[in-house]
Formats: sequence, C-alpha cells, structure tokens
Amino acid sequence: MKSAASALAAGLLLCVVAAGCTERNTVSNDDTGVAGDNGVVTGDGAQVRDGTPPPTDGPQARDGAPPPPPTDGAPPPPPPDSGPVQCTSPAPCNGYACDVSAGTCYTTCYSSTQCATGYTCNAAHQCVKKVTCSDPTPCLPYACNLAVGECRVYCTNDGHCASGYVCDSGVCIKPVTCTSDAQCNGYQCNLAQGVCETGCGLTTPCAQGYSCDGSGTCLKDIPCTNNTPCAGFACNTQTGICRVACLTGNQCDTGYLCGASFQCVPQVSCTSDAQCNGYECNNGVCRVFCLFGGQCASGYHCQGGACVP
Repeated sequence: MKSAASALAAGLLLCVVAAGCTERNTVSNDDTGVAGDNGVVTGDGAQVRDGTPPPTDGPQARDGAPPPPPTDGAPPPPPPDSGPVQCTSPAPCNGYACDVSAGTCYTTCYSSTQCATGYTCNAAHQCVKKVTCSDPTPCLPYACNLAVGECRVYCTNDGHCASGYVCDSGVCIKPVTCTSDAQCNGYQCNLAQGVCETGCGLTTPCAQGYSCDGSGTCLKDIPCTNNTPCAGFACNTQTGICRVACLTGNQCDTGYLCGASFQCVPQVSCTSDAQCNGYECNNGVCRVFCLFGGQCASGYHCQGGACVP
C-alpha cells in the first residue's frame, strides 16, 4: 500500500540527484526535503478540530438558553470563534492539555503529551479518548495494541490496522478490489494483490491522466498553457500539465512560495511575526516552513518543517 514517509524521502533524494523526475514523481513530506524559497520544504501540519454547535430546535433554541453540558463528565467545547481558551490545568481544554507556558489550551496535537490524561493523539492531530481493548472489535478499523491494552488511533504500517484494512497516510482504510486502474479513482491497481493502491510515490505512480502531489495523493491532470488554471502552482510547459507539488518557488505561480508538504502557498507580507501564523517574519515576508525553532514565532517550535504550538 502507500509508501512510508521515509521511503518517499529516499526516493526524492535519488530523484533530485538523477535530475530525471517527471510530473508523476512524488516528493517527501518528512524531515528530509529540499530547498525552497526560504530553506528546506518539509513536513506537514494537517490539523482538524470539531466543535459542537448549539441546538437549532427544541426548548434551548426557542428560549435562548445555552445547550446542556455533556453528561459524561467532559467539559463542554468552547463556543466557535471564541479565541484561545485560558487555562492553568487541562480541565477547560476538552481533552487537550494546557500549554502552561502560554496559559492557553492546545487545540491540536502532534503527540499524546499535548492531550489530557485519558486522551491520545490520532492521525488527524485530534485528542480523542483512549479505548481499552483485548481484541480489535472496539477499535475498528484499527488494531488493538495488546501491549498496553488500548486501541490504536493511527497507523504507520498495515499491522496497526484490523484484519481487512490497510494503512494510508496514518489512517486505516478498507482496500478496494480491482482488476484494472479504471476501478481505482486515479490510483494504480496492484494486480499482484488485486487491490487499488491507496497512495503514490516514486515507485508507485498514479494511473494514466493523474499526477502525484506532495502528500502522496493522485490528482487529475489539468491541461495548461499558463499558470492561470493551476491554483497557485506553475504550469509545466514541457508537459502542458499543471504542477501539483513543488520543490522550489519557481514551480509556483507569482505571489506564491513553496512551503511545507511541498505545496504552493500565498506569499504574505509582514512587519512582525504576529502576522505569520506561527512562523517568523523574514525580511518583510512570512516564512512558510522552518529548519529550526528560531524560524518560528514565539510560543511555537519547529517540528517536521512546520511551526507548531
């Protein structure tokens, strides 16, 4: 199934040395990237947070009263757009730890140390409740980690998934059976196993008409003669296809920089770090990736090329 981040990185380095990559060659999203506009482009920072909206019907909606708190003892989530939640302990943080140095709750996680006791960090960078187990039944699609008696909530290989599931970008999914690429929504059919690939890389290209982006996803090719249809990327005029991943800024459209996860992101002018979403303001332009903590704003550190709280 999908190559591990380390395998992608190794493939990228070989590709760069050989100088023979095509648009179907992917790039890595781990710590061993290549130089972009302001340094090395590496890492990823996907992060997801779910809120709990107030009711739209019933007595609470009619009389303006707030929704009742959860009955499981967990603190209610903060209202939308309320800004950072102040804390001195994890109590108000809805499963996350309190960042005592900043005095606010974490709102995303990159390790379980950023979660409250009884919670663990999943593949979507969310703190979720730990679930005890002795078999995979309560853990599907993940496996039970018998060594600690808890359900896994992310994977790095297929062995971390329950039987019949495979690991794809840290998430366990059900494979799709196939006899040709046409059944695989842009990915190759692994004819030896009779299932669709769930990612792409240097040794696992996409199906015809698709290209592999920096995160190992196959995207449908977009024909181009200029940068206009390419959504921040540059048009590869040699192939007549929009790029979907970048190694350097000249593979991005004007006004974009090559950032973390090898994606072209808008260039942001700045006068201070406060305008840069966790990154340093460097010579009037926000950085979009980091090599070390000094390239991040105060209260952030460099992890996998991204500035995180």
